[in-house]
Amino acid sequence: MHTSTSQANYCFQLAYLEKDPHRFIDAVFGPAELFLFDVEKIITKMDTDLRHFNWVTKSLCQEELGRLSNQQFADLCLLLGSPFLPTFPPFETPGYGGGKRVNIRDAVGMFNSAGRNALALCAQFEEDQRVHDLDYMDRFKRAFMTVKHHVCLLYTSDAAD
Repeated sequence: MHTSTSQANYCFQLAYLEKDPHRFIDAVFGPAELFLFDVEKIITKMDTDLRHFNWVTKSLCQEELGRLSNQQFADLCLLLGSPFLPTFPPFETPGYGGGKRVNIRDAVGMFNSAGRNALALCAQFEEDQRVHDLDYMDRFKRAFMTVKHHVCLLYTSDAAD
């Protein structure tokens, strides 16, 4: 049997296992994209020699970025770039002819100026050739649907005959 697995597919499954009532896992060590699937804590660094690890919480990120709701946080995470969607081109550089890369605070400012709405932000830049060439709004919608309606393998203890 031939199978094909998405590179980012494990994020869906880890999020499911982290929330499962059987609690197969207690913590998740993985990329920031896990926040898109309502994982609350992500281990970011582990030092097995010192028996120490660092983690970051979704709620702290939301607070630090201006008290974003779960939906606003997910939209901003997608716009910042992930395996599901490239970074929103105006976040890469402000305009044609170069310029320095936009930092996270600048990106949050742009997001806030669009009413904290990703589609409104995309619409503001629809004339930007970089946004237009990528058909970014459509790609954002597809990425959003991929995250919102992901497929997981479910655990059951019933064995099929």
